[in-house]
Amino acid sequence: MGKKSISLGYLQRQFVKHEKSELRFVLNIRLLLIVTLAEMLSVTADTNTKFTKSSRHAEQSEKRKAYWIERKKKKKLNRLRNGAVPTVLDMSDEMVLYRREKQLARRERFSMALAEGPQVVIDCGFEDLLTDKEKKSLAQQIMFSYGVNRRTKFYLFFVNSVMITSLRGTTFAALSNITGFNAWQSFQPWTECYTSLFRTEALIYLTADSPNILSTLSRDKVYIIGGIVDRNRLKGATYEKASAQMIATARLPLQEFVDMGAYTRVLTVNHVFAILVYFAQLHDWKEAALKALPSRKVSAPK
Repeated sequence: MGKKSISLGYLQRQFVKHEKSELRFVLNIRLLLIVTLAEMLSVTADTNTKFTKSSRHAEQSEKRKAYWIERKKKKKLNRLRNGAVPTVLDMSDEMVLYRREKQLARRERFSMALAEGPQVVIDCGFEDLLTDKEKKSLAQQIMFSYGVNRRTKFYLFFVNSVMITSLRGTTFAALSNITGFNAWQSFQPWTECYTSLFRTEALIYLTADSPNILSTLSRDKVYIIGGIVDRNRLKGATYEKASAQMIATARLPLQEFVDMGAYTRVLTVNHVFAILVYFAQLHDWKEAALKALPSRKVSAPK
């Protein structure tokens, strides 16, 4: 009887142990299913959120487009109600010839003006140090410079350093996406470095870190603007590059003529270019800076 009693107790303990093991297994399976389901719901929620944001953005874009279309229609209707006569372009042979000759004369005057102005280089040799966003911003700044250039007597060489063959990448793509880029007058894209296009002694690299002050512009010199967007992140890069290339440097005399207050003295490519343009016209650094810089950057002239 003793042996049977021991065997029965042993079996009971084994049975209870087995039941507990099965229970733990079932609980683990349930817990795993709950975690998996929670992760799936989280992914679905993220996807739905992204889809909702995208849909909302597309909807807002369509609303803005519809608003401007409707606004144009209302303006046109108001002009007609006020008795305005729609302008009809004269397409007679005489007027077509006149407009063509006028355009050619304008181009001729522009070409003649180009030969009289000083030369500028926009150095895109820092492209592999820029982010994609900065490269696109640089392309925009070059476009703004072109806008200033069209209204001035300035001859601009748009130069790319031989060290940056990736011009065919993001920066070049961003410029190519700008309508009419290939037809920009006086802007000439190069893959060579400016040291291959001009004599070293003719070059002056404009950098805020230079100890030399630019006092005037000379037709015998070529002025280089560094194609850097975030100059605080790449502080001193242009000066170091010019020094390594044995090129003369100079800084614009901003602090001598204008008070920029608490704002950074680091300027965009188009602002530097505009200051050079207006100084070439006005021969006055203060007036050139006040005309080129936004009012928020200049607190008061000295």
